[in-house]
Amino acid sequence: MEEKIFLVFNTACFGDVLICNSLCRGIKKYYPNSKLIFIVNKGFEDVAKYQDGVDEVFVYDKKGVHKGLSGFLRFIKEFPYRKVYASFVTYRNTRNVWVSRLVGAKRIYESKKFTQEFSAQEQVLSLLGRLVNKELENFPIVYNAPSELPEDFKTEGKSYITLCTTSKRNAKDMPLQTAVALINKINTETCYKVVFTGAGQKSLEYAQKLTDAGCDFINFVNKTTVPELATVLKSAKALITVDTGTMHLGYAVSTPLVVAFYESNMSGCWAPDTNLYKAILLENDNSADNIYDSLIKITSI
Repeated sequence: MEEKIFLVFNTACFGDVLICNSLCRGIKKYYPNSKLIFIVNKGFEDVAKYQDGVDEVFVYDKKGVHKGLSGFLRFIKEFPYRKVYASFVTYRNTRNVWVSRLVGAKRIYESKKFTQEFSAQEQVLSLLGRLVNKELENFPIVYNAPSELPEDFKTEGKSYITLCTTSKRNAKDMPLQTAVALINKINTETCYKVVFTGAGQKSLEYAQKLTDAGCDFINFVNKTTVPELATVLKSAKALITVDTGTMHLGYAVSTPLVVAFYESNMSGCWAPDTNLYKAILLENDNSADNIYDSLIKITSI
């Protein structure tokens, strides 16, 4: 029997790529002998590579070697697979639809604009429902962290709580005073250390402000690869996070989560499904005390 080739496109960002894993796992359930190719933007190869069900990853470097028409044609020429059985273009993207057509995809399914009424994970998964013509179970996202820890990681066992307070949107970030109070409370009332994670200049500046405020924590901003971060999260007692890519990675490695949503009307689409993942979602009372109480509840520490 000829091997069926499936393409999954997501050339957006960290969390967006992770959300597609429910679709990938669904493809493998209904087509277990298929070959699943995940196409991502440059920099997110490792986000796709270790997802359950993904066989191979290709990079569409939309700001580099594949930029513009010449780059588009170069990708088509270099892409080794033809006679694709089905292509799933998540997050509406005309370019990725044309790539699918030109590599011979027989069936192309493109996402509609996301709504806040259903989770993004379910909305991406629904593309497969259009192919198999049935209602699908919502497959949990699974990221198979390769057990790579940073060389200078000193904690032992699950003796720490991970904390992520920043995102790409300021409206989603945890207020500094809340993080200061939370770290101090964890340090004084538990035996756990706080590991602060993040990426980029904003996270660096935030960490410096925490240090200036006298907080005691392990600073891992810009110090981990994605697989390393996944293993740090997996090895933690819990993750306290805002709505960002680290949130998705946390539940993808089965870490208990406390998620604080600071931007209104975002949880319906982006929050982890508490029927699938061990998570407490906070929207109205995001005080340090309530976050801490939720941490105690979900971990029983």
